[in-house]
Amino acid sequence: GDTVDSGDLRGTPVVLNFYASWCTICDRELPDFQQVWERLDGSVRVIGVNPQSNDTDEAQAAMIARNGVTYPTLRDPSDELLRQFNTTGGLPTTVFVGADGVVRKVHNGLLTEQLLLDEISASFGIGS
Repeated sequence: GDTVDSGDLRGTPVVLNFYASWCTICDRELPDFQQVWERLDGSVRVIGVNPQSNDTDEAQAAMIARNGVTYPTLRDPSDELLRQFNTTGGLPTTVFVGADGVVRKVHNGLLTEQLLLDEISASFGIGS
């Protein structure tokens, strides 16, 4: 229910993962994002973002619970944030934002645990 100000996220690299409950690829990758979140232990923030123009709080909560996600997740009720980064119109979309607030990369499509770690290393210079 709280609002997140992007300025509050500066200082630590952030991985924003846009997903939806109806997206089967998103469902497959959430456990990998959870593994990376646990593995990197705070050196990178992982935040899930659910664009909700075609989703519900209940469906989002069920997906998060089913996949054991413990990293923060947010709602994007009007898809406004997603539209700023998503050029393909598809999900999942993952945005890599440096500690300085500058977008380093936007990735459309599935990321496995290893691919996510590789992207974090390339974008932020952080290894596991």
